[in-house]
Amino acid sequence: HRQIEKRFIAEGVKTCLEIIETSPELLEQLFCTENFLKEYQSTLIKNKISSIVITNTQLAQISALSTPNEVVGICKQMNN
Repeated sequence: HRQIEKRFIAEGVKTCLEIIETSPELLEQLFCTENFLKEYQSTLIKNKISSIVITNTQLAQISALSTPNEVVGICKQMNN
């Protein structure tokens, strides 16, 4: 699906923050917990990123990780 859709899922605080801070134009949608939003709201505002706040239960349902983190981003693949 990754190649067909030209998108990928980024999971976890470290990965998503790196994308937000270095390539915010790649981020199409950000799903995060209230805790993530409170802690990183200034970073999101600075980089003009909007987010959808979801519960931990919802995050677990969309995450591929066995122990979901606080944030999931849907990103466009970079053109090579």
